Amino acid sequence: MITLNPLVSSLLREPHIETFYLITIGDYRTTDYPYSLVVDGLTFESDGKLVDVDSPRISTTVDRAVFKVSFADPSIAFASFIDEGIVGLPFEVRMGFVQNNVPLSSLSDTILAYKGRVDQGAYANNMGDLGEVILELSGASPVASLDMVRTFHSTKDYIKKLNVNDSSFDQLYEGSGAVTLRWGKG
Repeated sequence: MITLNPLVSSLLREPHIETFYLITIGDYRTTDYPYSLVVDGLTFESDGKLVDVDSPRISTTVDRAVFKVSFADPSIAFASFIDEGIVGLPFEVRMGFVQNNVPLSSLSDTILAYKGRVDQGAYANNMGDLGEVILELSGASPVASLDMVRTFHSTKDYIKKLNVNDSSFDQLYEGSGAVTLRWGKG
């Protein structure tokens, strides 16, 4: 159950409220507020790249509850972000509030909508009249579908950025042949 502080509770009772998103992916912080914000000492840049925040839709009780965030990236500036291994980075979505035309500047005055890790990152190119390049990132719930199968590419040092003591990838080397591992449902 979500516990709200009294200020947020009172704002939610108002007939009209102004909200904004605070997105954190690894060390990258952004907001859809028109100006950059400092919230509890953390700077959230208003770089204009945040296009959409799509909250989870659950179709069955044991389905993937996916949280998607889309960024405009016409210069493909986030490509290095994906190449360096965006999957597994900490991913957090918060909703902030504006009171008397001033954004609230404390994390305790926000609602934590999602906290987890990046599950996927992919570009969607629409070369229509305007042409757009959108980076879509998704974070899955901890109870994501257990029978999901997908190709996973890695290097020897990939897992070390998540846990320096993990030795599960120590036998992976660039240029080696394909390795098939059995794990999970068999």
